[in-house]
Amino acid sequence: MLWHKRLRLSGNRGGVVADMVATPDGRFAITGYCWVGGGFGQFLLKIDEEGQVIWSNSYSYPYGEQITTEQVIVTPDGGFLITGQITQLAWEPDIFIQKVGANGNAQWAKSFDKENIYQVISSSVTSDGNFVLVGTIGVNDDALGLCFNTIFIKDKQFWE
Repeated sequence: MLWHKRLRLSGNRGGVVADMVATPDGRFAITGYCWVGGGFGQFLLKIDEEGQVIWSNSYSYPYGEQITTEQVIVTPDGGFLITGQITQLAWEPDIFIQKVGANGNAQWAKSFDKENIYQVISSSVTSDGNFVLVGTIGVNDDALGLCFNTIFIKDKQFWE
């Protein structure tokens, strides 16, 4: 083992790590969700190869929304795209995506209902710098099917 560290996000109680990705500069970005200001919000932190925190941010949302995180990818501009789910005021969760800059500052966020995708399985960047998400879709209210759906994101515009 090269090193072992216990990292704690200041001001946040507890949390769950969901994903980690290597960055082009040889460092790592770690995402997940934690208790932020009365509900679960996302966090993203960047560490160096020795586990030292370069920066960390948490993102909370108003009105009692609960955010969970599933995946993070590096974007062509050196930033990040985080996928997860958002539950608004005790309704069924929707898909939630957030674009974060290379410095950890939130740039934009979007949620869309589960008619498109029940759960994001994977996301990727296209050759022209846009995004594609793929995930399972619900067949009915009781079971998930083996069906999948793809959502393309171009200049923050969404289509199937």
